[in-house]
Amino acid sequence: MDNWRLIKEFYNKSFGFPDGLVELASVSDVLLMCVSGSSNETISNFFKMSIEEVDTIIQEWLNFSGWIEDLDTNPYSIYTGLISNGYYSIDDFAEELKSEYDCELDGEFIKYNYKACSLYYRYENRINNEWY
Repeated sequence: MDNWRLIKEFYNKSFGFPDGLVELASVSDVLLMCVSGSSNETISNFFKMSIEEVDTIIQEWLNFSGWIEDLDTNPYSIYTGLISNGYYSIDDFAEELKSEYDCELDGEFIKYNYKACSLYYRYENRINNEWY
């Protein structure tokens, strides 16, 4: 038996956690660093993981390739700040993100950030609701 399967079985049998929740909890810090603007290389170095592992996790859970360079701002902080004030649209997010940069932002950059932040927000809520 491999160790990962044993860990998932332990959490499933001991606490009733489904495998998907255990897997999500195991990668949530990597995902949080990504949506907070850290590059894949920074994440790889921080967790002492291969860049390929980081790339795979981000692609699998956030549906994009991550960042080549660290971003100048924290998109997830912007996203959660907007959510806490009742703003949910990509337009609100785009406006706030643009105010953090001195240059015009590409629509794809905004879309990837918004999508990744909204996915992670749901993941974070799932962990908070089902794990604790």
